[in-house]
Amino acid sequence: MTRLLFSICCVLFISTSFGQKSDALLFNAYKKNSLTELQSFFDNWALETPSISAEDFKKLNDTLKNVYQVFQSFYNPTDINRTGGSEWGNDIYKGVKYFLVQDKIFYAVADGLITDTIELHKGIFHRPKSYDSLNDFRPELSFLNIKCVILNKYYDGLLNRFLGDQHYKLGTVSIMSPARSKGESENRMKFLENCIKIWYGHWGGYWQLHSYPYAGRVTFDKDFQNAVVDYQMIYEGGYAYFKKISDKWTLIKAERTWIE
Repeated sequence: MTRLLFSICCVLFISTSFGQKSDALLFNAYKKNSLTELQSFFDNWALETPSISAEDFKKLNDTLKNVYQVFQSFYNPTDINRTGGSEWGNDIYKGVKYFLVQDKIFYAVADGLITDTIELHKGIFHRPKSYDSLNDFRPELSFLNIKCVILNKYYDGLLNRFLGDQHYKLGTVSIMSPARSKGESENRMKFLENCIKIWYGHWGGYWQLHSYPYAGRVTFDKDFQNAVVDYQMIYEGGYAYFKKISDKWTLIKAERTWIE
């Protein structure tokens, strides 16, 4: 009898501790059209992917500390106009409850960095040939009434399995129209968008799950006084130029420079 009770307790503990590590909560929320359970799914996710602790941040070298600091100055989906705007307007994340934040970022130190933003615009600044990656990236971010979750490999796979890949091909509506979801994939996307905002991939066959802007890479000058963030904004992208002023990274200029 004692062994039986012990076994039952172990099962309950395992199911409680690792219940989020399955698709069950999300799929059940969708099946029942339960926004309460959907929000519980994201709340559990947020608890599993906390921002970097002060203790862990102190252990980073100076370069990685600057990567974190630049990104934290750069990233703000609630005010995308400050980093070049979007063809979809400045309010694309109005009403969302969670931001899906990248878990990796590339960085490099250049021999020199052009500080003249006009020259940056002309492309005179040359990025290094190779970049290092900072994995398990967990920036410290804070937004009013919005929680941040880290889109790691596990949750990326989970959401992709949930969403599926039913879609209209690129150019279906017109020659300029991007691919877009349809059918059950469209329905599931709309369900998730009670809490988040996501996009179907422009070329088709993939989802764009991150809450933009997405910082692809950060380039510093050797004195760590200037930095350029190359970023993506849904189907567009550009650069954001930062300068360290009074020991804080300050945005000087940002501009969209390309579109898919």
